[in-house]
Amino acid sequence: MRVLHRRRRTVRVAVNPGAPRIGITAIDPSTQSARGYATAVEAAGGVVHWITPADLRAAGERAALRGIDALLLSGGRDIDPRMYSESITPGLEVDVDTNRYEVEIPLGRAVLEERMPVLGICGGMQVLNVASGGSLYQDVSLLGIDPAAHRVEGKDVFHDIRIVPGSRLAEIVGRRELSVNSAHHQAVKQPGRGAVITAAAPDGVIEAIEFPSASFAIGVEWHPERMPDDESQRQLFRSLVSAARTAQPRSGA
Repeated sequence: MRVLHRRRRTVRVAVNPGAPRIGITAIDPSTQSARGYATAVEAAGGVVHWITPADLRAAGERAALRGIDALLLSGGRDIDPRMYSESITPGLEVDVDTNRYEVEIPLGRAVLEERMPVLGICGGMQVLNVASGGSLYQDVSLLGIDPAAHRVEGKDVFHDIRIVPGSRLAEIVGRRELSVNSAHHQAVKQPGRGAVITAAAPDGVIEAIEFPSASFAIGVEWHPERMPDDESQRQLFRSLVSAARTAQPRSGA
């Protein structure tokens, strides 16, 4: 246990020097959604290290990776379509966050190049796909799908997914089908270089990708941190932490 003194306030921080350091991207680590990712990582045995857009601008993506053993790319608003050579299609309620993704896309590219363990969740999966040269459907309605099947404002909706047998995801969750939550209106269109599709919804929306050449590089379109009672979802975080433990010498680089 170490004690930090800040503005006459004493903050006690539990330190486990043997635990892998898991970087989590966030605009504001104090929000409830950010804490959900942290709780899941901590329950799996990892120590959280926050990475904000300001951190990336100050130090750069390579420096950010040197301080961690694995990366969790969290969800967020929409990636600017210009980042995958498209323009915004009018009428689709595309809500871009250029400030965030102009630094997180290079971070996603760097983590793949470094072959560091990485888990992308919802928008984080889309970051991995765009970072590897892939593209997105700006709205699932472009697939002829009712967007409400995948996102309803203010709450999660649920649907089934089918997982590709023999994939790393199938190995981790131990299932070929899952019921997952859903809170997105965009989806993977063209998978990036080295990415393979490992799960899809019955309506054809891609729900997971992975990079077989990496030790652990998986993206899921749902939010496993919001399903803490589901053993399959807890296994995703445990697998990330386990992969980070193997890669731990990185944090001392």
